[in-house]
Amino acid sequence: MLKKLLTLFLLQCAINTVFAANYLTFTAEEAGSSFGITNYHDNNPDVQYSLDGGETWTQ
Repeated sequence: MLKKLLTLFLLQCAINTVFAANYLTFTAEEAGSSFGITNYHDNNPDVQYSLDGGETWTQ
């Protein structure tokens, strides 16, 4: 039983590693900081932001 639980735990760790967060993070060093993206090729990139550590996203 212990061997099965250990195997399950290790499998879950491997899955979490493979499906790790796939986003780039910018952190403001001071209040009032800003960030911009320029789209020179007009290809409508999927740009979203999160203010709660990636829990919710806004386009």
